[in-house]
Order: sequence, then C-alpha cells, then structure tokens
Amino acid sequence: MNHSDPDKKAARRLPDLNPAPRTEEEEPTLPPPAAADKPSNSAREALDDLEAKGLFLVRPSRSGKPRVAPTPLGTLPAPGTSGRTSDWNLFVQTPAGLPPLPPESLQGKTRKPPAYRAADLLVDEMAGKVRHERFEDFVRRFEKPVEAPRRTLEELYPPGVVDLFDRRDWQALTAGFQRVIPSAPEEVAAWIGLALCALAQKDLKTASALTEHALALDETLELDRLLAEARPTDPLTCLRLATELGKIGHLEPAMDLCNRIASDLDNPESVRRRAQKTRSKIRHDYFRRRGQEEPGHPTGASSPGRVLRVLGISLVILACLGLAWVAFVKARTAYLLERGESRLALSLNLTEHLKRRNPLADRRAPLEDHVLAAMDDFAEIRRWNPQHIHAGFLNAAAADLLLEIGKLRRSTDQRWDQERWTEMRRIQEKAHEELENLALTPGQESAEEKALQVLKIRALRGQGLKY
Repeated sequence: MNHSDPDKKAARRLPDLNPAPRTEEEEPTLPPPAAADKPSNSAREALDDLEAKGLFLVRPSRSGKPRVAPTPLGTLPAPGTSGRTSDWNLFVQTPAGLPPLPPESLQGKTRKPPAYRAADLLVDEMAGKVRHERFEDFVRRFEKPVEAPRRTLEELYPPGVVDLFDRRDWQALTAGFQRVIPSAPEEVAAWIGLALCALAQKDLKTASALTEHALALDETLELDRLLAEARPTDPLTCLRLATELGKIGHLEPAMDLCNRIASDLDNPESVRRRAQKTRSKIRHDYFRRRGQEEPGHPTGASSPGRVLRVLGISLVILACLGLAWVAFVKARTAYLLERGESRLALSLNLTEHLKRRNPLADRRAPLEDHVLAAMDDFAEIRRWNPQHIHAGFLNAAAADLLLEIGKLRRSTDQRWDQERWTEMRRIQEKAHEELENLALTPGQESAEEKALQVLKIRALRGQGLKY
C-alpha cells in the first residue's frame, strides 16, 4: 500500500462535481458565478472587445523612465518574478470553479529527431549503388543528429500555441489571444498573433491595425518570417498588407514582406513579379509622402552641375550622330558616283557601236535607258549634296549624249517621234540650268572637261564597264 501524506492527497483531490442533494436548511448561500468572457470567432470581434476594455492602442510610457527588460517570449513566467505579467495558462479556457491547468497542458507534440546517416547507406544499397565504406562513413553513422533550426513561432509562443498555428485553428487562437492580452497589454506576441488570425480570416483592415500596434511596441519584430511560417493566407493578401503598412510609415516590414514573396520559388512567376512592382511602389510612395528624394532615384530639382553634365552628354551624342550622318552621306555619294560613271561609260561605249550600225548597242536594253539610269544616279547625288560639281557636270554631259543618240536614230527604224524629242530637250535644258547655278570657275570647268575626256577614252577601251 502507498502510505502518502493525507494532506497532499486531499490537496490533489478535485472538488466533487456531483455532490449529494442538500436540504434547504443545509444548503449554503453562494455568490453568483462571474460571467466568463465569451470567446470570439473572429479577430474583428476580439478587437472590438479589447477596445471596449480600453486595452487597444496602448502605447509605451513616454515619461522617460527606462522600460523593464521583458522576459524571453514563449516561456511561462515563474510566480513572483518581475517583468511581463502575461500568463499563457489563460490561453486554455478552464471551467468555472476549477484551478488553472498546469503548464504541461500547453506542451505540444515532441518533435522527432532526424534519422541517422545509416539511412543514406540503406537508400544507396536499395538503388544498387554499392560503394566502399571508409572509416569516416562508419563514424558518421553514430554522429548525433543535427537539430533543426528554431522557428520564430517557437521563440514567441509555447509549444501548444505553435501546434495550433500548425493546425491553423484560427478560432481557438483568436479566443486564446483575447484572454491573454488583458493580463499583459504590452505582450507583442499576443498582438501579432491576433493580427495573423485576422489576416487568415481575410480581414485586412483589422490585421493592419493590429500589426501597426505590435510594431509600435517592438520595431524589431520579424513579420516576414512569421508570415512565412504561419502561412495564414495567399501571397496576394500579404502584398496588400505590405501596401497598408507602407502607407502608415512602416517601410522596413513592408519591404521585408515583398522580398520574402519575391524570393519564394514556390510562388508563381506572376506573383513574384507583382511583389517586385509592389516593393518599388511602396518605396517610392514612402519617400514621396515625406517630400524626400528616393535613394538611388533622385526626383528633386536638378542642380546646375547635373544640368551641365546632361547637356554635355547630349552634345556628345549629337556630335556622334552628326559624324555618322556625314560618313553615311559620303559613302552613299561615292557609291552613286561610281555607279553613275560606270553607266555613263557603258553608254559612251554603246554609242560608238551605234555609229558603226552594230546591233550590239541595243542587245540587252535600249541605249537611252542606260543614259537615263546614269542621270538618275547623278540626280540622287545632288539630292544628298546639292553643291556636288562633278555630278552636275556629268549630268549635263549625259543630257548632251541623249540628243546625240537621238540624231543617230534618225537613219534607223528606231527614230524618235516629236514628243520624245520635246521631252529630251527639256531634260537637257534642265541639266544645263542646274550646271549654270553651280557657277563653275574656269579652272573647275577645265578640270571637269579633262576628267570627262579621260572617262571617254576609258569607255572606248572597254574599261570600267561594271554595270
């Protein structure tokens, strides 16, 4: 038999829930039981209840006194210790008249340690990858398993509350935080936990207000890690929460949320791209509302040095474009001049054949077409450079050659009619008029005539007939 102390046994004995009926004389008069707080199903109702109790929007003391260092979050404070007065036992609702539950009721499930390295060898053997085992592999079998990194939820809450987050039991979490907050109005973990519940219920307005209150109590709160571990809702709702936080001045938590979503490869590409755009917009709006320039993207009034620098760069770009244009015009003019001279030389060569009554003159095309093609090249050169003397002189020489060919056609079957003679004379007059407008000096005119004689000699020899 177990001989235990009768006093201890009586202390552990719970009150009888079904006592024997008493008579009216024996039944004592008991005070009416206090009405227990009704747990809320939504974070909005919990916030309204906390506002009615005057616990919401409680700011730290501004009297200048240093705040008492808080105890580590997620631990149950020992009775009689100073610091935070929160009691996580209130998270579990107990019936009226019974003592609070022991701390063991908040303990979660024991986490299984990771498997030993011997499993790796077993997988390799099953896959047919037989390898020679070295001494290091043998020792590694018996190494202590590496502990998993501690989560932010585990640092803030007891294991039982973390288990509720893992099961996503938002109603139980909302009711529990509503009971914990009155015992410790400055408990950051309870406020941010209630904000996570509101975000899970897609109540963005309530979540934003609660998050702002929690950040006002503790600016170092890692909101992005909490959302990544709790996963209360989709990433788009988290981006809307980041936008709301940016509007009320919490830039760093909003940026951290956007960075977390943009760097998560499990999210679709469209969501990650939207997170990047939201991050840029939040940053831009944050500095714009304060009348400041965004670092790296100045938008204020330009300084004289910056204006001069931009002007200098613009002038350099324009100078480069001008040089490129001049080089293009010269290259184009040289090409057209070479082609026009070759066509004119071919026309002079074929004219000699026409004088000898040789049918070779019109074998491929009429002789007049070669001359007109050369004149088109000279005309295009003058469009690029109206003061091109050599092109103007050769254009007038080609017009004279046309009339010479017309005179040679009179004694053949391909004589010109009156309309064609009129057109060719008009072309000749226009070419000579353009040559007169150039106002050649006697020296320039003499040099052009010598160049034309050289071209005729080369044409009669059959040189330079490319086209």
